[in-house]
Amino acid sequence: MSRPRILLLNPPGTRHYTRDCLHSNITKADYYWHQLDLLLQSGWLAQVAEIEVLDAVVERLTFRVAMRRACAKNRDYVLMMTGERSMDEDRRFAAALAERRPDLKIFASGDVVFFREARPFSEYSNLRGVVTDFTADGLKRYIEGERGPLPGLRYLADDGTLQPDAPADRVTSYPRPRHESFPLERYRLPFGKPIPFGSVLTTFGCPYPCRYCNARMVRFRTRPVADVIAEMSWLWQRGLRKLYIRDPTFGIRPREALEMCREMARRGLFFEWNAFTRPDILDDTLLEAMASSGCVMVQLGLETPDLDGLRMHGKRFVESSIRDTIERCHVHGIEVCGHFMIGFPGEERSTWEHIADYAIDVGCDYFALNVAEVRLGTSLTDEDPVTTLERQRYFFDESELRAYIPRLNRRFYARPAFILKQLRGVSDTRQLWSLARKGIGVLASRAANP
Repeated sequence: MSRPRILLLNPPGTRHYTRDCLHSNITKADYYWHQLDLLLQSGWLAQVAEIEVLDAVVERLTFRVAMRRACAKNRDYVLMMTGERSMDEDRRFAAALAERRPDLKIFASGDVVFFREARPFSEYSNLRGVVTDFTADGLKRYIEGERGPLPGLRYLADDGTLQPDAPADRVTSYPRPRHESFPLERYRLPFGKPIPFGSVLTTFGCPYPCRYCNARMVRFRTRPVADVIAEMSWLWQRGLRKLYIRDPTFGIRPREALEMCREMARRGLFFEWNAFTRPDILDDTLLEAMASSGCVMVQLGLETPDLDGLRMHGKRFVESSIRDTIERCHVHGIEVCGHFMIGFPGEERSTWEHIADYAIDVGCDYFALNVAEVRLGTSLTDEDPVTTLERQRYFFDESELRAYIPRLNRRFYARPAFILKQLRGVSDTRQLWSLARKGIGVLASRAANP
């Protein structure tokens, strides 16, 4: 008996959309990462189906070319990414796909379907289910014929009623993702060497209460260190030398993080890697282990120089701790990218003017600036996280906020000291060209969230 066929689809778009991890966005420059929802599901689905991957964004495919490739073979299922930024375009693609392949069962993953319960089933043609946990095996079990509450899957039952998902386990464990099915050579990160990389998850969700971030809406779970190391070993054996740790906050469980780093070093898995984390969980022991295993950068969500205002949003930082952590990162040879936002409710405009200077002053090597926005699953006030498309998104004029982005980027990146430092790190013409493209993209960008 032949196995069913499933297409893992990142649909085309008029912009460079990212849709994974419940975060709908548009990249600022010439970089793009694996859509993690599809990557992690690939391990489960490969156990029961023939999988194929079509990442129309990273391949820069037009609607017509992507549709032709999506319809080129008789498939039984599609798992497609979708996001609030790209929703209209995604719906058009799903409708055209359903018209050409009416028997195709479509499943979706992304913020715009995760947070809105039953509504997406009337908006997306042939939508049968929504992946609510991309580390879980609910869709795999659905394909096998199992029904009832399934982990990580909300779906329409045969009688048309909505079947809620089953609760998740405390520990998340999943088969090795099928990295080899993805066009690895096309993905690039904005930092480090312009070489292919692997995306790896060590924890899922985030226990911190930052209300502007929807990672807190997902139950925090850990992944066994042995599973993480096994996946890294496979990537190393296949020739990859760069990693992106995709945890919302790496190092929340210091013991497991330390064990991972030490095991990487013991096995000689010296990837060039980076991760998002927080300055208040990085001590010298962990930083030394991270550096010894190949970590070259940490990305810190510093958000704003107004630390009193930041506390109102659930993040309690002390400036001396921020400076001390960045200094200790540099001692261990780890660079720091500071992530900031402008436009929090009640914020003084003078804060925006000085935010790039603040990033320079505390020692950030790189600077990422976005607009504070009420996204699905978040809130910037005392109200509950939003789950509707109709809402107040900004607390200042959006065009005013976005006008600040290129100016502040120039203030940080057009400094002679920064440019000279970047040029000193160039080893060949390919790296120089990559650096130039990224620089043009960042300096010209109005914001990551247009």
